[in-house]
Amino acid sequence: MVKKTDKVKSSNISLRDKFEAISESSSKKASSSNKRTSKTKTKRIKKNTAVSKVFKIIGMILLPIYLRNSWIELKQVTWPNFKLSRQLTVAVIIFAVFFGVSIALVDAGLSRVFKVILLK
Repeated sequence: MVKKTDKVKSSNISLRDKFEAISESSSKKASSSNKRTSKTKTKRIKKNTAVSKVFKIIGMILLPIYLRNSWIELKQVTWPNFKLSRQLTVAVIIFAVFFGVSIALVDAGLSRVFKVILLK
């Protein structure tokens, strides 16, 4: 079995192996805890470690390697400034209007052609 530190750092290990390593380490800590400590202290320690482990497991499930790498790639993107964004937005709006008008004209023309052919 791989050490816990190796499991957290390695991204090639399956989630099942990570979960087993976490549960094994928590059971070892619980069995090796000092019996002289009060029950409330032991419960508090178990609760804190259990909560952090739950968040780690949820993080491993919700943030797979693909999403983490995608986030890294998004950080490297050079985003356009406001002026360029505005120019590109205007260009897209103009193209959409032009394309919509041309489709409407072709549709109206074909509609008249078919009415003349079919009504004759």
